[in-house]
Amino acid sequence: MGLTQFYNKFFEEPTSQLFKLHPQLDRQVMQAYRFIDSDDNLAKVLELDLEVAEKEKRGEPLVGPCVPTYYK
Repeated sequence: MGLTQFYNKFFEEPTSQLFKLHPQLDRQVMQAYRFIDSDDNLAKVLELDLEVAEKEKRGEPLVGPCVPTYYK
């Protein structure tokens, strides 16, 4: 079973830890990307995706998510 299948199987179960943690994960992701509730977040994600695509076209190095250097 892949991650998506696992997620889909257990997400809707209110007793699952995944269900309970999902709102917290949403808040953390929104904070990391500096999104606010009133934003059109889908438009912002598309904008970010287009920026990455442009960097790829120009041959610029892409840095993926990682643990901040200050975290120990």
